[in-house]
Amino acid sequence: ILRWLWWRLTAWGELAAILASIAILPILTFAVDGTSTHDNAIRLLVMFAGSTVAGIVASFITGPEDMDKLTTFYARAKPPGFWGPVAKAANMDPKADILRLKKGLAATALAGLSIFSLLTCVGSLLIDSPPPTWFPYRALWLVIIGGLGGGLIPVWWKLAFGAGPKVVE
Repeated sequence: ILRWLWWRLTAWGELAAILASIAILPILTFAVDGTSTHDNAIRLLVMFAGSTVAGIVASFITGPEDMDKLTTFYARAKPPGFWGPVAKAANMDPKADILRLKKGLAATALAGLSIFSLLTCVGSLLIDSPPPTWFPYRALWLVIIGGLGGGLIPVWWKLAFGAGPKVVE
């Protein structure tokens, strides 16, 4: 994923990250118990950190990709993120990439909250579950989480796609 967000990560860096993951896995399998959720979280964090560091180090050691190839790719794909030097080389606005990344992350977070709220509302209705202990009124709870979930749809849709959802008549 980092290769799509940052122009400096190379194919060699990507390969180094894969190989680092392959090397780290057996070590983590024996070093970390893995019977609890906490242990699995530790494994994931160590795997993430190790492979990311390996990819970044390899990318800096091997040097950047050819700017002509990067510019061609950038003009076609317009990836979000940290592509400033490549955007300048392609005569495009380097700040637009960061803005696209921020809008995409915000849309993803809001869509997740929207879906979670709607699922909680529907699930609470189906199994007649009570509201959280800190909230005393079930009907109001369902209205709030259902309204939040439904109300966020046009917000994240506009962030992600640039316009509100089409209303089918």
